[in-house]
Amino acid sequence: MRRKVDVLKLLFRALAVHERVVNKDDEEEGKQGEGGSAVVYDSDDSEDLSLATLEALDAIDVYRASEKPLNTVHARIPMENLRKLVAFLVAVAPLEDTQSLAEFASRFDEGEEGEGLRRTAECVLRAFGDGEGVGFRKFRDTVRRGMPHLFSQGLPALYNHLLFSKNVDGHTPSGSAATVAREPLLPAECEIMTLDVLSQLSLFIKGERLWRRVRPLYTGSEDGFSMGSFESKVLKWNAPTILLVSGTLISSDPAATNARERAFTNLLPPRRLPSSTTEGATVTYGVFLETPWKHVHKECFGDANTLLFQLSPVHRVLHASTQSRDYVYFNRDDGVGFGTPPQGWKTHHRPSPYFNFGPVSLVLDHALEFGVFTCAGGGGAFLTGGDGEEWQDRFEIDAIEVLGCGGEREAEAQRKAWQWEEREALLRRQINLGKDIEADRVSSLLLRGRESWLMGF
Repeated sequence: MRRKVDVLKLLFRALAVHERVVNKDDEEEGKQGEGGSAVVYDSDDSEDLSLATLEALDAIDVYRASEKPLNTVHARIPMENLRKLVAFLVAVAPLEDTQSLAEFASRFDEGEEGEGLRRTAECVLRAFGDGEGVGFRKFRDTVRRGMPHLFSQGLPALYNHLLFSKNVDGHTPSGSAATVAREPLLPAECEIMTLDVLSQLSLFIKGERLWRRVRPLYTGSEDGFSMGSFESKVLKWNAPTILLVSGTLISSDPAATNARERAFTNLLPPRRLPSSTTEGATVTYGVFLETPWKHVHKECFGDANTLLFQLSPVHRVLHASTQSRDYVYFNRDDGVGFGTPPQGWKTHHRPSPYFNFGPVSLVLDHALEFGVFTCAGGGGAFLTGGDGEEWQDRFEIDAIEVLGCGGEREAEAQRKAWQWEEREALLRRQINLGKDIEADRVSSLLLRGRESWLMGF
């Protein structure tokens, strides 16, 4: 029976540069081969690619029985080629079958307009490593783990444009229909969330959940860096949300820090892991959460579809684990955390005077002033990136945003839920006034208003 085609393997073969490299141990033997060319045996990336031909011909079993090595070569995608490809795929990720390619031209400008795309592409490129080229296994594992939709967002629509275009000469025909008016992909850009970041998110979150579906719920720069403001904007949104937080790495030298940083670092465990990048660099992390936010003190919320990720300076996606369900906590005393239980700062039986970090976790303090991202082994609510490195980024928060994935229907449902909450709270306060005549009159009016309001649902 014919085996299933590995699309990533075919893509890699189309993009890779194949180089024949002589193995000194086999050089003499290779010279005996046909035409005097050297035969090279590569047991890693290239062997997988060489086997692809036999798999396509259903002859793989014959090869395995023969016990003869294949003639192979080293295959790598040059980093510069991959850089251009990644930038292009990120830019055209939202491309639709009926959309003109000319609408994306400005994103490739050499000036400021194209700077965001180049910066985003570099972050994605770093996920493949820092060598001169990328081998098949690194390419395959990186795409599968961190950007499974890299080739499935805009590329199919692009092929449809090229294969089925009525305009094969590349010129706009006379009398053509006007461009179809579309809603913007991102109704309002924020400090972190831009069109380029939205395209980067579409590499691992399906575009149908993002394009024209993302709206800001909370932005620290506008709503204030407070848990109360965060709560009033984010809770009761019954649809997926995306949290983005950006900050600057703080110094590890106590003498170089200010009083606020010293007060925060005094609450951190004494064991210090190295940072993922240089001090003073900007880092951006985020979380994709499908379940609604809750105010909790003991147990976390969230599910196995929760994603923890880094957008810059390196693109990383960390999937949820089933070993622990400590996905998300939120309360005004502990702040916001992912991958670790609630801190319990207000309890009298807290076992440690320090922050509690999970093996893979993101923790923001209750003032939304500092954050810590930890990647130090497995066994927690999120899986590691697979590279085996341990690091911890301690940063001062510069911007924080929560965006809802939904439309006007979800926004209206959230407004009604908050109105209900406010009416119930006011009603409870009035009832507690006792036998006061005026209070009873107000309470009666509130009850009648509540009944009328319920009839409006």
